[in-house]
Amino acid sequence: MESTYNLDPGKPFTWPPAARINADKASFYRCGFVSVQGTLTDSEDRHYFENCYIEGALDFIWDNGRSIYHECKINVTAISEGVPGYITAQARDSTADNSGFMFKHGLIFGTGSAYLGRAYRPYAKVLFHRTKMSDVIVAQGWSAWDYVGRE
Repeated sequence: MESTYNLDPGKPFTWPPAARINADKASFYRCGFVSVQGTLTDSEDRHYFENCYIEGALDFIWDNGRSIYHECKINVTAISEGVPGYITAQARDSTADNSGFMFKHGLIFGTGSAYLGRAYRPYAKVLFHRTKMSDVIVAQGWSAWDYVGRE
């Protein structure tokens, strides 16, 4: 799935998702998701992604799903030169919320730079396990955004 909405030069940039997942026990195998911001809206409940390709620049995997990304390829593109983006923006609201993203045995590469994620809500939870990361990841790795001190 690809969203090319509002990519014309000179037009204001807006959120152009390629897909929104809002169902329980949804699975995706060898799928592609391409956009710039909010590429994959991973909302509510349990989701499984295997051998998928996900491309974006800003908060391109986001929301409050409880999801596993197994052997997925993540391509970081530049939103503007020299300005890092964010791969994830996880929206866990409390310690009782069981949402979170797990990236397992994947690959992160690209032409832009990015943080692994930022806390979109105060209790964001993201795990990268045995994931190969090229030099596109900024040295800080994670941004606490508006929730400094809750890392």
